[in-house]
Amino acid sequence: MNLEQLLSSLTERHVQLWAEGQQLRVRAKEGVVDATLRSALVEHKPRLLELLQQARGAPESIRLEPLPRNGPPPLSLTQERLWRAEVREPDLAPAHIATFAMRLEGPLNRDALTRAVATLVERHEVLRTTFELRGDTPVQVIAPPGSTAMEPVDLCALDAEAQQEALRRLLHDEHRRRIDLARGPLFRAWLLLLSEQRHVMVLMMHHTVVDGASRGALVHELTVLYAAFLAGEPCPFAPLRLQYADYARWQRRWVQEEVLPRQLGYWKQQLAAPPPRLEWPTRSKGMEQRRYHGGSVDFSVEHEVVERLRVVGQQAGSTLFMVLLSSLYVLLARACGQRDLLIGTPAAHRGHTDLEPLVGTFINTLALRLRPEGAPSFLELLAHARAVALGAYAHPDVPPEAIGGPTPNVMLVLKGVAPQPELSALEATPLALAHDTALLDLTLYLEETPTGLRGELIHDSDRIDADTVTGWARELQALLRAFAEDPRQSVFPHPHRHPQRNP
Repeated sequence: MNLEQLLSSLTERHVQLWAEGQQLRVRAKEGVVDATLRSALVEHKPRLLELLQQARGAPESIRLEPLPRNGPPPLSLTQERLWRAEVREPDLAPAHIATFAMRLEGPLNRDALTRAVATLVERHEVLRTTFELRGDTPVQVIAPPGSTAMEPVDLCALDAEAQQEALRRLLHDEHRRRIDLARGPLFRAWLLLLSEQRHVMVLMMHHTVVDGASRGALVHELTVLYAAFLAGEPCPFAPLRLQYADYARWQRRWVQEEVLPRQLGYWKQQLAAPPPRLEWPTRSKGMEQRRYHGGSVDFSVEHEVVERLRVVGQQAGSTLFMVLLSSLYVLLARACGQRDLLIGTPAAHRGHTDLEPLVGTFINTLALRLRPEGAPSFLELLAHARAVALGAYAHPDVPPEAIGGPTPNVMLVLKGVAPQPELSALEATPLALAHDTALLDLTLYLEETPTGLRGELIHDSDRIDADTVTGWARELQALLRAFAEDPRQSVFPHPHRHPQRNP
């Protein structure tokens, strides 16, 4: 893995690096830094340290300090964007809810788990934050630590089928319930009691307080706290020096003074004369008012195919993400007859290593604009996608509202192999949850597993029907196998069927 591929992989896996003297420090979710990545970090350590030393004048080299609380803190830019979107479109609210559910088998200490959840909420102010309008400006309202309880739901009297239906109904009803951002709570927890040895823990979080990148950190803290309380020990974590409200204040100044002067010009050029939004071949007629109702289609990609694709990427100086981005582009270009496409992907760059212990909403969406010339082979398309992705990675911090123009209605999300959560003496298994909301028209969610890739195509069911998405899942599988076998083939093999490039 060369240095450029390493830097791309670190960005795509949301790994943070910093230097302490001649020591290279790494912070990432458990399981993200695998043997291949670790070996590449060792190989390129001297150059990485040199690059980090050159960045000493960047904000990462300055220790952040808690800001005085002289009045309610402002919203972060992401929080304000989400808040304003819900004010404009109240029906959007359910699509801003993220749910994590975990089946727990074994002897659960309910008091220790309840205390662990309460400690999480006490440690992280953002989990007890709501939003209030002061004049024309929304502000954060942080409630004092209180008796946050995990809500118990006793289902022991029901048979297994009825328990599953009760769980499904709870998730559906709570997900569809509109949360008042001014009243909250925006973070809630339930413990479903199925029997003495069987439970389901459900965490429900609004995107304004916890994003996908923070969710893993939240679950990790929960497992550590549970183990400590089970053993009769105190909270093992030091008090947080900074809180999310400190980040919100710092971010606004940092974006204005540091980010926009250095990064905005790139995006203005990249997104000038933007392409039209994708028109779907099966869009429902007469459904102009969005309801954000969603569905999903699951599929998988075999390990052998994934490894061949990884080799194709490495030989072209690209990452697996770039290979998958190129493949998704081909699928959409063929399906919609459009060559100039915007595909979004999340970036979790927080801007400063002091912010790593925090949970909150830090995600920014990068708009990757693919518009290859002529009739490219897959390798030529991959080179184009690589250049686009590297350009975006080098300019990750500009918020969409500063750029203006259209935002992607398609998203690509790739996650590394997720470690299994561990709760002392319990078998903990994350539950796959059905998607009944969709924030965008189409999201391709891919997760690396020991057996290959697990994929989901999440779609707005009012805009793209389930049969069409099912067909796209099969076609994407076929494309990935074909490009793994012969990456030199043309991506548009029939000239008379080439999508027309937008003028």
